[in-house]
Amino acid sequence: MDKKDLFTLGRFIKTHKFDGSLILLLDVDSVDRYSDLREIYLLKEGSAQRFALELYELNRNRTAVIRLQGICSAEEARELLGEEVFLPLDLLPELKGNRFYFHEVRGFNVIDTVHGPIGKLSSVIELPHRNLLQVMRDNREILIPLLEHTILTVDRINKTLHVQTPEGLVDIYLNDTVSDEEE
Repeated sequence: MDKKDLFTLGRFIKTHKFDGSLILLLDVDSVDRYSDLREIYLLKEGSAQRFALELYELNRNRTAVIRLQGICSAEEARELLGEEVFLPLDLLPELKGNRFYFHEVRGFNVIDTVHGPIGKLSSVIELPHRNLLQVMRDNREILIPLLEHTILTVDRINKTLHVQTPEGLVDIYLNDTVSDEEE
């Protein structure tokens, strides 16, 4: 399985006991959705490897105690600290309306209410205070803050995002000329 077919469930943050168990910090919206896991994936040497679970106990604090089949000691578990844990994309619930997963809209055409088509969505840049849509147009980057009112419609069939950008924002990126006042 390729990484592009996976989403991040969380990260191993510490060992638990001496039997190879680990504490997994979950990085998902609803931890209860993942209360009955039987396997996970880790990236090893550039490819995803499947690991069966011998133990998986969900805690209240967005963590789980987890023991992987084949990991039998604290030393082996310590080698996995900091590793990201993945699950297949098909385990994600389908989102409807204007809600979307960042990975699903990559490559969508972005259409602004004022400027019309402005480019293709390259990625969503995740920042602590605000996420940004990175749109590419003719080798130019346009960064659009992902605000509640920015996304008007998500058209999954036609792979388009209809957006309403803050006034003047797109002009800053598309304007080739420098005004006399700026010189």
